Amino acid sequence: MIGDRKHDLIGAFNCGVHSMAVGYGYGSEDKLTACQPTHYVKTVKELMQSFTRIVV
Repeated sequence: MIGDRKHDLIGAFNCGVHSMAVGYGYGSEDKLTACQPTHYVKTVKELMQSFTRIVV
């Protein structure tokens, strides 16, 4: 699950799904990282680069 709000990350957690918080949306970095996402990226560029690095 890729999300920019804490509710996205909570939903992913409750469903047992890996999550990636993105820092370019509505949620603040503090609120997003407090939800302990599997991954965190700050920019769209970092998001795109992560697809070549992450193996699930």
